[in-house]
Amino acid sequence: MAQKLSRSPLVTVALMAVCLAVVLIYLVKTRPEAPRPGAAALSADAAGSTPEPAPEPFKRSRELLGTVVTIQVLAEDTAQAEALAEVGFAEIARLHALLAPVGEQSEVARLNAAAGGEPVKIGPDLLAVLEEAMLTAQLSGGAFDPTWAAMAPLWDLKDDPPRIPDAAAATAAAGRVDCGKLEVEAKAGTARLAEAGMAVGLGGVAKGYAIDRAVLAMRASGGKHLLVDAGGDLYASGRKGRSRQWSIGVRDPRDRDKLLGKIPLQDEAVTTSGDYERFAIVEGKRYHHILDPRTGMPAAGSRSVTVLAKTAMQADALSTALFVMGPEQAIKLANRLEGVEALVVDAEGRSLMTPGMAKRFARIGP
Repeated sequence: MAQKLSRSPLVTVALMAVCLAVVLIYLVKTRPEAPRPGAAALSADAAGSTPEPAPEPFKRSRELLGTVVTIQVLAEDTAQAEALAEVGFAEIARLHALLAPVGEQSEVARLNAAAGGEPVKIGPDLLAVLEEAMLTAQLSGGAFDPTWAAMAPLWDLKDDPPRIPDAAAATAAAGRVDCGKLEVEAKAGTARLAEAGMAVGLGGVAKGYAIDRAVLAMRASGGKHLLVDAGGDLYASGRKGRSRQWSIGVRDPRDRDKLLGKIPLQDEAVTTSGDYERFAIVEGKRYHHILDPRTGMPAAGSRSVTVLAKTAMQADALSTALFVMGPEQAIKLANRLEGVEALVVDAEGRSLMTPGMAKRFARIGP
């Protein structure tokens, strides 16, 4: 007969204690971990509720191209940004020497000195600028003309009193302005001014070309987010920061401290030509530096013209051409050109814009 086993009360209590301990150990191991001090704040920061401030671009300025050139670069560190800015400044300095009206290295000076003579060898930089200038002259019906410099000796707005020619002298000088007599042979790499007394002046286009070339040189060296500004003519590449576009203010041509509005920019150029940049008032009349090559006198009808384009050279030449053309004709031409937008402030202070400019221009005030 089988014997029946029985437990003593002591053994039963011991077994219950062991089971309770096992349960407690399991609960401790599977309980969610209590948050460490600061863990909640770290999670919120990572989610982006308190973003870090965006870094400011590195900025340097120098006097080149007859104005102040400012380069801004957004880079990994200051050393890289400074190196990229030096690349840009070096390219602008090189082109300034080639395209200035005077100087031992100036191809423009050699071309002008040979006016009426044999063709002069020119490099690819001057060739590119002359071709753009001649195209703009054709598009504008002569309102822009790179041979305007025959009129330059008659004017000096900085002199005291300002040197201003009479109508007869201005008309005579305008007779030596004729883009059709500027002969450029791209294949041969030559240029020639057909008549003695003619002269090329690239103040309305060379600055834009230098900006473009500086941007290309900086991009080739690894730059992406940068801005090159030469006296208000500029090209904006990439962005100013992670969440910020570059932006340019358009000033009121009659109030230095007032902006008409702002324009956002990314991988494009903007230039402004205005009668407020260099001028003199004589006997109540404003004389400025933007001459109509057809008359030899300052262009009338506009106070300022701002142009958006894909290259600074195109924007530079067009802002001058559109200023000389007058408001209505300027807007008509800008509307015909792909990738070009314009804002014209007329002689009465009214603003005219192409449709694309109207969509992007953020007006300030009434």
